[in-house]
Amino acid sequence: MQTYLGKAPFYKLSIGVKEAKRGLNDLELMWKPMLPTEKDEEANQEKSIILEDIADIEFRYFGVKDVDTEPVWLEEWVNKTKLPFLISVTVHFPAEDERLWPVLTVAQRIQMDSACKFDNKVSACADRILTKK
Repeated sequence: MQTYLGKAPFYKLSIGVKEAKRGLNDLELMWKPMLPTEKDEEANQEKSIILEDIADIEFRYFGVKDVDTEPVWLEEWVNKTKLPFLISVTVHFPAEDERLWPVLTVAQRIQMDSACKFDNKVSACADRILTKK
């Protein structure tokens, strides 16, 4: 996001389908600054419609289901401590709609460990800090 404008350096981003008119949907992007003092999830959240009048959107995730397994494409990525290697997004338009939208497949630029309890004072996972003896 735009840190050079004095905005927060980190944002929580969400993308999803919002019910729109005539039984169609809109693809919506939502973002809010990740501020340590923020209590209200809806506070400072902004939204923007990326694509209007779609039938549906499909997300697929390429990663490992369990430890010691080969990566495969999965329909959902829930309760995992690591991010998938790839995310694929397919937009489906109504049958009479002539728009074409390529399948978007992106690789994660970072890998996150959601079990990490980040400590801002030391800029590391608090539960993994090595101490000198």
